[in-house]
Amino acid sequence: MNILITGANGFVGRHLVRRLLRTGRIDAGQAPFSRLTLVDLGADDSVDDARVRLEAIRRTHPFVLREVDIEADDALFKRYLERIPVVALDGEELFELFVDDEILRQRL
Repeated sequence: MNILITGANGFVGRHLVRRLLRTGRIDAGQAPFSRLTLVDLGADDSVDDARVRLEAIRRTHPFVLREVDIEADDALFKRYLERIPVVALDGEELFELFVDDEILRQRL
């Protein structure tokens, strides 16, 4: 059975979707959440800190996280090397070098 949930970003819808995720009724790939991209360089302390902060935020503000390792692509390496970690929300770069928890929560 398929159910369409509208208003998933509103107060009631957001809580409904979170409950469905917790109980395993839907998975994050089906949920209408924002997509967050973390541009990283593999094992790096600043990236690890950003990842921990993002995971903590994701507990209360669900989103789909995609990590991009710049070592796999020369163009990305040149573009991001001095700026990592970079965090983008739905394609818009929000942060570089750090994650501002409060701003991210507001934007999600």
